[in-house]
Amino acid sequence: MSDVNLSISQEVVKPIIEAQIKTAIAAALGKQDAIIKSAIEAIMNYQVDYQGKHSQYSSDNKYNFVEIHIQEAIQTALKEAIQEWVKENQKRIKEEFFGILKTRKGSSALVKAFIDGIAQSLDHSITINTVFKYD
Repeated sequence: MSDVNLSISQEVVKPIIEAQIKTAIAAALGKQDAIIKSAIEAIMNYQVDYQGKHSQYSSDNKYNFVEIHIQEAIQTALKEAIQEWVKENQKRIKEEFFGILKTRKGSSALVKAFIDGIAQSLDHSITINTVFKYD
């Protein structure tokens, strides 16, 4: 038996292999949109607990991932808006607060809250340092 030796030039093979690789890459990129869409849908429908994390207890996973994170984003935006409003109205808020404190009812409420706080802290053996400063 004689050996058959076919010799094909690299110049002939290389363009064929490159074309096959390009075709495979193009096909994979065409499917990329479907893969990305599928991954996003899976994440959006992922069931999580109230903290936005997947719990080992399935009964805790009653929220949608997107809903929880949209809620967190809205809460963050609202907190920032509230802080901005308080900062803009800080002088008026202080004036109103001190106006309320100057009334008998306002002073009584502050003293009651202070005493209740002290009483509760005594139950828990926590030390409280309180400083009242009037300008």
